Amino acid sequence: MNEHRVCRDLRMDSFSDNSSRYELDSVTSTDSLHLITDEFRLRHVSTPDVSSAELSKRLAALEVENERLRVDLENSQVELNGRVVGNQSLKDKITELYIEAQASLQERLTLDNELKNAKRQVLAAENLKQWYQAQIHELQASKRGLQVEVDTYQRLVKEKHEVTLALTARCKQANDEYIVLSKKLRKERQELKEEIEQLRAKLTLGQAAAMPLKDPQTRLSPDLSTKLESTEDELRDTRVELKAMEQRLLSVEVQKNSLESALAKYRELISSMGINMEKCEMEKNEAKSRLNAVQIELNKVKSEKDVLESTLLNSKQEHGQVEQAIVQLKSQLNKMIAQHKLIKTRNIELESKAAVIQEIKNENKTLRSRSFAANSALFKKLRDAKRKIRYLEEQVNREDSRKQLFQARIETDSSLQECLKRALERNKELNDRLKLISMANKLEESIDEGYGDGFYQNITTEIPSPVPLNAELMHSVTQVLASGKNLLVPVQAGLEELHKKLETLDLGHRARFLNSGQMSSDSPTNSARSVA
Repeated sequence: MNEHRVCRDLRMDSFSDNSSRYELDSVTSTDSLHLITDEFRLRHVSTPDVSSAELSKRLAALEVENERLRVDLENSQVELNGRVVGNQSLKDKITELYIEAQASLQERLTLDNELKNAKRQVLAAENLKQWYQAQIHELQASKRGLQVEVDTYQRLVKEKHEVTLALTARCKQANDEYIVLSKKLRKERQELKEEIEQLRAKLTLGQAAAMPLKDPQTRLSPDLSTKLESTEDELRDTRVELKAMEQRLLSVEVQKNSLESALAKYRELISSMGINMEKCEMEKNEAKSRLNAVQIELNKVKSEKDVLESTLLNSKQEHGQVEQAIVQLKSQLNKMIAQHKLIKTRNIELESKAAVIQEIKNENKTLRSRSFAANSALFKKLRDAKRKIRYLEEQVNREDSRKQLFQARIETDSSLQECLKRALERNKELNDRLKLISMANKLEESIDEGYGDGFYQNITTEIPSPVPLNAELMHSVTQVLASGKNLLVPVQAGLEELHKKLETLDLGHRARFLNSGQMSSDSPTNSARSVA
C-alpha cells in the first residue's frame, strides 16, 4: 500500500510540475507575443515603409519560433504520457510481484506443514517397528523358558517311567507331540501378540484418516485376547495334567487305565491345539499382510517426504528471487523519488526566476511609457527651436542679419551638440541596460528550453533604477537591441545626416539656410525614428 501511495504521489507531483511548466510557457509565450505586437506597432508608427520587409522577416521568424514551441509542447506532452504509462506499468509489475511473493509464502507454509506431518508419521512408524522388535525378543525369551521347562518334564518322566517302556515310549511320544504343539502355540501366541500390537499402532496412526476402520479392529482385539486367554488356560490345564501324570506315574502299575485315559485326553488336547494352531497360522498370515501394507504406506510417506523437500527447496529459491526483485524495485523507486524531489526544487527556483523576469518585463513597460513621454517632450522642444529659428530668419532683414544668423546657428549647433551628447550618454546607459535585459532574455530562453532537464542558474544581477530623462529613447533602444545585433548603424546614419546638414548651414545662403534649418528640424525626428 505504501508503494502504491508513493507512485500516486509521484504521478500527482509530475502532473502539477508539468501543468506549472505549461502555464509558465504559456505566460512567456503571451508576453513575447505582446512584446512583438508592441514592437510591430511602434516600428510601424515611428519607422518609414522601408522596414516592412524586415518586419515581415521578423514575423516569419516569430511564426517559425511559435511552430517550434508548439512542436516542443506536443513532444513534451507525448513524453509526459509515456512517463505516466511507464509509471503505471511499473506499479502493475510491483503488485504482480507482491502477489507472487504472497502466493509463494503461502505455498511454503503449506509445504512446511506437510513436511512436519510426514516426519511425524515416519517417527511413529519407526517407534512401532522398535516396539514390535522388543515384543519379538520377549516372545523368544519366553519360548526358551518354556522349552527348558518341557525338557525337565521329559527327563522326570523318563526317570519315573523306566519300568514301563511302552508307557514311557507313549508318554515320550505324547511329550514330543506336546512340545511340538507347545512350540507352535507359542509361535502363534507371539504372532498374535505382534498382530495385536500392529493393529494397536495402526489404530493410533489412522485415527484421523481411517475412522471407519476403528470398529472392526476393536472387535478383533477382544477376540484375540479371548483366544490368548483360552490358550493360556489350556496351557495351565496341560501343566496340571502333567503334574497329575507325574503322580500317576508313581503308581504306574496300579493306574494304567487312568494313564491311558490321560493319554487320550492329551490326544484330544493336542487335536484341539492343532486346530488352534491352524487358526493362529491364519491370523498370522493376515497380520503379515497388514504389516506389508503398513510398510508400503511407510514407503509412500517417505517418497512424499522427498517430493515435499524438493518442492520446498524450489519454493525457497523462487522466494529468494522474488525478494531480490522487490529490493531492486525499491531501490529504483527511491531513485525516482530523489529525482522527483530534485526536479521539484529546480521547478521552484525556475518559478522564482520567472517571477523576476516578469518583474523585468513590467519595468520595461514602465520604461516604454516614460520613454514615450520623454520623446514627446523632446519633440516639443525641437518644434519650439524651429519656431524660434523661423522667427529669427524673418526678422533678419537688416545689416546685422549675418551676425544674428551666426549667433542663431551657434545656438542651434550648441543645442544640437548637447542633444547628441545626451543621446550618446543615454545610448551608453541603454547599452548597459540592454546587456542586463539580454541576460534576462537568455535566462528565459534557457528556462523554456531546459525546463525538463533541470537547468540551474543563479541570478545575481541588479537592475539599476531608470533615468527619468529620455525614457522613450531608452525603450526604443532596448527594442532595437532585442530585434537586431547592429545597434549603432542607425545612430551613426543619423549623426552623419546631422553633420551634413550643419555643413550646408555654413555654406548656403539665406534661402538655403532656411531650407537647411527646416531639414535640421526634420533630422532629429528622422534620427529618432531610425533609433526607434
